[in-house]
Amino acid sequence: MYYKLFVLFVLSISSIELLMSQDVIDNRVNYVIASALRLRENPNKTAKTLTVIPFGSRVEYLTNQSYNKDTLNVELGEYNKDVIGNWVYVKYNDIKGYVLNSYLGFYEDPDLKYKDLNKEFLLLFPGCGCQLNIFNPLEWNYYGFYKSDNNSFDVKITIANISDFEDITCSVIISASHPKNLLFVVGSKNPFLSNTHNLFGKQVEIQFNDDKKVALQNLNAIGIELVNSVEDYKLFLNLGSSKQKLNLENFNYPDRVNFFGDIDFDGKDDLIITYGSKVSESVLYLSSKGNGKQLVKMVAIFFSTYCC
Repeated sequence: MYYKLFVLFVLSISSIELLMSQDVIDNRVNYVIASALRLRENPNKTAKTLTVIPFGSRVEYLTNQSYNKDTLNVELGEYNKDVIGNWVYVKYNDIKGYVLNSYLGFYEDPDLKYKDLNKEFLLLFPGCGCQLNIFNPLEWNYYGFYKSDNNSFDVKITIANISDFEDITCSVIISASHPKNLLFVVGSKNPFLSNTHNLFGKQVEIQFNDDKKVALQNLNAIGIELVNSVEDYKLFLNLGSSKQKLNLENFNYPDRVNFFGDIDFDGKDDLIITYGSKVSESVLYLSSKGNGKQLVKMVAIFFSTYCC
């Protein structure tokens, strides 16, 4: 999730009150997910900065107590969300001080249905979610895809901020260093951009309950064929004399083509397709990973669902 978080206000409390625990802290939440995190002398945003901790670093908790709270306003695409964080007492490189734990994350082994995906590439969508199906998000190179004009997309190197919160409506927040007009983020084990790029791509909504004539025309225009059988919908990618079925049996309900264009800059078109609406799985297909039998290959999957 690629952004800067801004502190909105600070609650001032006395030094005696600082010694009292407001919340018991989960000390596993120790990865820095901000672009740079200030370690401060006291638990408030005006306190002296002792050092700056870089993205991806770990901190060591010196107590499981919290000291004061702050509310952050996180920009998530078209809307903002207030996130309440706790000031915690930690150590980094033998320097002791306070950080706001809204800038810290905790990553367990994800629950993945498809074990062969999300190994070389990741697919992320900004906003709130309930599932984190990503292996250690700190080890990747991230590229944000931003909507511009006339089906144009700007691609920028960014930082993925992925954080867990005890919030039934938004337990996972994904954003980026530059959140405005961000549509999705691709993570790669190996970097494929050295600076910003511009590319053209298309998006197609598939409305099954309405007249889908226009959607079928748009799909056909990008070489995708939608076949409605008795039990499910089948998607095929047509390229010259070659044809490949895109959706496995698990993905019977294609909802939209999020993107059709050259994501990895190999000169061939790639795809992002979402299956399902309220509970959905979005799949990244890359042509560079295809072989003689495959025009494109499934390389990453992103789960999305309502939390309640």
